[in-house]
Amino acid sequence: MPKSIKILWAVCAVLVLFTFFYMSLQNQMKAAQKRDLENRAENLQKYEAKKARFEAKIQTAEMISEIKELNASGRYMDAAVVAQKTVELDPQNSRAFTWWGISLVKMGKKAEAVEKFIHSARLDPNHAKTYIYWGLTLAIEEKYQDAIDKYENALLLEPENSDIYTYWGGALVKQGKYDEAIAKLKEALNFNSNNELAYGLLVDSQYHTGNYSKAWQTVARARKQKVIIAEASLQRLASASPESASR
Repeated sequence: MPKSIKILWAVCAVLVLFTFFYMSLQNQMKAAQKRDLENRAENLQKYEAKKARFEAKIQTAEMISEIKELNASGRYMDAAVVAQKTVELDPQNSRAFTWWGISLVKMGKKAEAVEKFIHSARLDPNHAKTYIYWGLTLAIEEKYQDAIDKYENALLLEPENSDIYTYWGGALVKQGKYDEAIAKLKEALNFNSNNELAYGLLVDSQYHTGNYSKAWQTVARARKQKVIIAEASLQRLASASPESASR
C-alpha cells in the first residue's frame, strides 16, 4: 500500500475516532444538562410544594385561632363555618376537626360533633382535648360510662390534668357512685387547689355519703382558696348538719 494512502487511512481513522469521542462527549453533556434541568425543575417543584404546605400550615393555625375566638365570644355558627373551611384547606388537620366538633356541641348538634371527634381521633389519637370534649358531649347525652372511657383516654395523655379528673368525678356523681367520685375529685384538687367545680362536686358527694364533717372540711378548704361553693349546696349541708357541729 502506497505511503500516501496509509497516511490518508490513518488520518481518516483518527477523524472517525475523534468524531466518535466528540459525539459521545456531546451526548453526555446534553444528558447531563437534561438531568440538571430535570433536577432543577424537581427541586423547584419540591420547594413550591413545601412553601405551599408551610403557608397552608400558617393559614390553618390562624384559622384555628379564629375558631377559638369565635367560640369564646359565643359565635358558634361562625366558628363552625370557619372550621369547615379549615378542614377543606387541610383535610388532615385533626385540631380543626376537634374545634369543629366543639363548635357543633355548643350549637346543640351533639351527634354531628361526635362524628368530628371520631374523625379527629383517627387522624391524631394523641390529642387529649378531643377526648375531653368527646366525653363531655357523651355526658350531656347521659352516656356517662362512655364519657368516662373518653376521660380515661385523655388522662393517659395528660395525667396531671385537674379538669379531666373533675369531669370523670362528675360522671360518677351522675351514676350515684359517690365514693369513686370522691377519689377522682380529690385527685383533681391535688393538681389544682383552685378548681371550683371539683370543690362543688366533692362537697355534694360527701353530703350524699353522709360524710358531713368531711364536707364542711372541704368547704373550709375552698374558702381558704377563695373558691365559692354554691349556696344551694351549703344550705342542704347545713340542714343535714350545721357547720358548728363539724368543728
